[in-house]
Amino acid sequence: MIGNYNGEYALGPEQAGVASLLAAHPEVDGILTQGYGVGAIKALEDAGRKVVPVTAFSYNTAAVTCVQTQGAACILGSNPAFLSSEAIRMAVDILDGKPKPSDRHILVYGDFLATNGGEWKSKLYPDATVQKIEIGKNAFPDRPPGLTLPITPDWVDITAEEAAGSS
Repeated sequence: MIGNYNGEYALGPEQAGVASLLAAHPEVDGILTQGYGVGAIKALEDAGRKVVPVTAFSYNTAAVTCVQTQGAACILGSNPAFLSSEAIRMAVDILDGKPKPSDRHILVYGDFLATNGGEWKSKLYPDATVQKIEIGKNAFPDRPPGLTLPITPDWVDITAEEAAGSS
């Protein structure tokens, strides 16, 4: 690690933080951000640097930018936006008489999104599903930048328009 910055979960501070690190370090092999990733890519481009692998939160703007940036290698992940619906589903199942889970710690997996799709494998999460980022499928240029992806669990079909409150 060559440094860190406080991106404040916002585009401007992320870009400024990465830009200041790039100014001080001639070689950067990758960037890990808890934010959008878009500011990191923009800072690389503004500095005339090659785009390096970027790990970011799975916001719509990150997915769109990763697909539209030539040479970008991105992996996006997050706690799924539908986490609370999974909890409600479990509560309703229990109230309907289905057995309670034996473990009090329930893991809910959200798919990772990556520019190279299923080619990426995680050593930490070997069974993780990795979706290839594709415009119109899981990246939506005409939807809000902060839309969290993936939009819906596999047991509900919610469109990007519905999730964005546009339908």
